[in-house]
Amino acid sequence: MELDTKQLQEAVQTVVDSKAATEQSITEVKSTLDLKASLTSVTELQTKNAELNEALSDLQEQVANLEVKGTYSMDAQTKTFDLNAELKSLTAANPSRDILAKGLTTADQASAGITIRTTYEAGIIKPLREMSPFLSLCSHKVVPSEDFKRLVRINGAEMRWGGENVANGAIGNTGVQGYAEVQGTYGKAEAHPFVTNEMLHDSAFDLQAELSEAVLEEIAVGVNDAALNGDGVKKPKGLLAHIGGAAHESFEQLTVGAAGKLPVATKDILKQLRAIQRALKTGYRQGAVWVMNEEMRDELAGYVYTDGRSIINDDVTEAPEGRLLGRSIVVDSAMPAGTIVYGDVARGFTFLSIEGMTVLPNPYLAPGNTQFYHSMRVGTIVGDVQAVKIVTIKAA
Repeated sequence: MELDTKQLQEAVQTVVDSKAATEQSITEVKSTLDLKASLTSVTELQTKNAELNEALSDLQEQVANLEVKGTYSMDAQTKTFDLNAELKSLTAANPSRDILAKGLTTADQASAGITIRTTYEAGIIKPLREMSPFLSLCSHKVVPSEDFKRLVRINGAEMRWGGENVANGAIGNTGVQGYAEVQGTYGKAEAHPFVTNEMLHDSAFDLQAELSEAVLEEIAVGVNDAALNGDGVKKPKGLLAHIGGAAHESFEQLTVGAAGKLPVATKDILKQLRAIQRALKTGYRQGAVWVMNEEMRDELAGYVYTDGRSIINDDVTEAPEGRLLGRSIVVDSAMPAGTIVYGDVARGFTFLSIEGMTVLPNPYLAPGNTQFYHSMRVGTIVGDVQAVKIVTIKAA
């Protein structure tokens, strides 16, 4: 079919219009795709920007901590504390009350006070026990308050031998496990030295080490003596005071010798010492030691076997003070004359400390000096009283 000129022009125009429409559609689609791509990029950029802002905020916070709170380790985040520097700042002109109230007390957990307390607790308790012969034998427990109590067993379940129950009858109990409650006794150990401002400002002087050593020596002597001989009045009740009371809080007391003296013959003293060992149940013997003062140790060392050897083995490679009948001797000058403790002390007696050593500096009391009040609450509590025997020389 032949088209006239008009129809041909119309057909050409239709094709042209379709092409234009297609090109416009392509342009619109391309614009839409470009817009979506741009929006996606913007979203990604916004996300990255938020992440960068958060990282920047974290860094700013860390910088603020460094500037305000002191030196920090980025890994451990543990605050360091220079006692000399802090004390020098205390003695500077007109130190503020806030420094004393918050910087060097234990009330503010984020202050230097908690650092001092923690440092002293770690640096006092362990060496205190190491410097105190008797305390080194006791078990140790940190308690939150003086309300701490413990249950001790007073009756056992017992046992028996039985046969086949052919009669299918009821079987009676062997015993009832019984317990009793015991409570510790406490006291506050105090030391109140002072330091001159000249010492504080001497950069070559290690004040912290000096104070720690001085306080440690004084407290160690007093606490060790109380743990052995304390009467429970403003101080812990000592192990040697736990006699003659309730059975579950009293250690058995044994005697040796007669008329206030040890036996003359070696065979007699050995017989009595072996009787003491046998009085301790076998389950407690593995950790048992002899505790005595130097005079008692020397007196026992004077007993010799028929070949001239002392009954005390002086091989210092095994025990510094020697061994008696196979068990180590611990010498403590706080032990009373004529008294010996034998047994597993760690199972029978516990040294208690209420968390923390309190240190309160006071630069105001005496001009030119700074007072340091140290205090630590400590206590004792009995454990298994069957684990320890108290031995005395029989009176006249």
